[in-house]
Amino acid sequence: AQFMVARQIAHQYFGQSLSPATERDRWLEMARSDAFAAFYVRAAIGKDAFDDRLEAVRENLEDPTEREATYKQMNRYRRPFSLTGATDASDVSAKLRAEYGFYFMAQMLRRKVGDLPYFLAIDRMAEVFAGHALSTERFQELMEVASGQDLDDYFDFWVHGGSIPEVTLQYRVDHDEAGYAVHGCIISDVPFGTFEVPVQLYDPPTGRIV
Repeated sequence: AQFMVARQIAHQYFGQSLSPATERDRWLEMARSDAFAAFYVRAAIGKDAFDDRLEAVRENLEDPTEREATYKQMNRYRRPFSLTGATDASDVSAKLRAEYGFYFMAQMLRRKVGDLPYFLAIDRMAEVFAGHALSTERFQELMEVASGQDLDDYFDFWVHGGSIPEVTLQYRVDHDEAGYAVHGCIISDVPFGTFEVPVQLYDPPTGRIV
């Protein structure tokens, strides 16, 4: 209930003070509102409620099967959740696209650029574009300036593309006098675009993590 109340208040602000430049930029309004509602829930209720919300959305987006809640809606194997490539007239599930935009805004982008640059860019956005239309391109530029990162590939894959890849890892471990060497190959079932994949190596005998 608190999430829904916070979401509606955020929608009133982002929908009026920072309106989307075009219909294809409307995801910004929805995603920011949902993200800030989740940030409020984290501050008011606790991190567990925030994490539970993210986990539920992630599982719904990654599951390729249709459930009762998403019956007859397009799953990830039939249509990508492109945030700028689909409109209300498209045959892409509006509900799942909104959840994808929320997860991108609240979790993926924030962790990509870091908390401080992320919220600095949001503050700058509210200062510069208040009362004006905001496009996806301008939003990306604000994040790039605040973080010092080139986000072209990141936005191309996740925002404009919107395909959720299934990632697998194949690896082998070689051992000689110098120690161990791990050779791995990361494979994605999406055959285009570029995205980063963090890999964590864990050594059980020593407990070392790289």
